[in-house]
Amino acid sequence: MFPFPFLLQEGVGVPAQHSEYVTSQVIKAFLKKLKPLGFERFYYSILPDDLHSFSESIGRNSKLFFGNPSSLKKMRYTIASDDGILQFREEYLYRFSRGDCSFLYSRPSARLYRDSFHFPGGGYDGRRQKIAEQLRVKYSFGSAATYYHSVTGREDWMGIFHLFSDQRRAVVQQNVMNKHEELVDLLLEFSSLFCCLAHQDINPIANFGLLSPNCIKILTMVAEGDSSEEIGKKLFLTERGVNYHLDRAREILGARNRTNLVSKAYQTGLL
Repeated sequence: MFPFPFLLQEGVGVPAQHSEYVTSQVIKAFLKKLKPLGFERFYYSILPDDLHSFSESIGRNSKLFFGNPSSLKKMRYTIASDDGILQFREEYLYRFSRGDCSFLYSRPSARLYRDSFHFPGGGYDGRRQKIAEQLRVKYSFGSAATYYHSVTGREDWMGIFHLFSDQRRAVVQQNVMNKHEELVDLLLEFSSLFCCLAHQDINPIANFGLLSPNCIKILTMVAEGDSSEEIGKKLFLTERGVNYHLDRAREILGARNRTNLVSKAYQTGLL
């Protein structure tokens, strides 16, 4: 049907993993309520929204630079309906990250001028449009919609639902219009639940590799009252190695000392 199927495999990496903090029962409960509203599959993530405030909160020397769309590919964890939709995300970003709406719209002014629902997939040239259509066929969905919302308690973050439907775009757009309030209420209800259950996984600072899992483990032990020496013995690290991780965390979170570091780690959902 399409002239270049080989394009879909070359260079594609490993997709983000499901967060283990959100059980299959929670996912099934969400899908059961989502289906009557026109969608059968999804994945959910959090990105920085107010980039200026975010860069201030994590330090200007951060390696997490959202001026580069390839940063989206660094995401480790998400909450999703199935493995196939995560593989779709990986292939889609490989081909279209420069035009991906969840990158382009994760900016302070974006939601001032656009509706919270967006329908990606338009604006490609003929060749890229064929690739987008091939992806849609390969992963068995008719159309997609993206919903943006503020994250409670974090004005500089933005939650994003990527929703997928068996129906074509025109039908889905009409359905979103007709059931807008009910759909938004459902998405906000479950985004709150997802953020509560999986905050350590989908937190942007940890999720995009700004702080390593080992560094977060050390932060947890500091919060429990362990000294650098005690942490080193438990993790088989030198005291200097432990302090290196703590210095890195202080730089990223803009903390003045250990007490302030633990406080900021809680504030940003790392602990």
